[in-house]
Amino acid sequence: MEPKIELLQFIICRQFKEESQDHFSAASIVSNVYVPKFPHKLDYLHAVTCWRKDSRFHKEVIEYETEYGDTFKSPHMDIEPAKGSVYFRWHAHQFPRELVIQKSTALKIRVVLDWEVKLESYIMVEESGSIKT
Repeated sequence: MEPKIELLQFIICRQFKEESQDHFSAASIVSNVYVPKFPHKLDYLHAVTCWRKDSRFHKEVIEYETEYGDTFKSPHMDIEPAKGSVYFRWHAHQFPRELVIQKSTALKIRVVLDWEVKLESYIMVEESGSIKT
């Protein structure tokens, strides 16, 4: 039986970049975000996934939902079939520019692959006037 695609890693961070082949760096990995005031944009953050690929073509979307009902989606990213020795793929999704947090919330973040939720996680977004973003 052929292996199926699998989500291997998921992080929320400010910066994610490839340093060299198969070496990546992530800066300011977060589970809570403290903002100076509301409303506040989070477009400086990235939702980052790492997939073990399979022989099929897939579409990945990140969905965001506040406790007060606002919802947003990232543009989809393509996950190409595994080729040669490329079995793993990192994707960094910038938080949508239109995602504006109006008040403190547990922001629900869903990783969706081919219209199926594969992971659901949360980050707390809270006000703290003394902390810079």
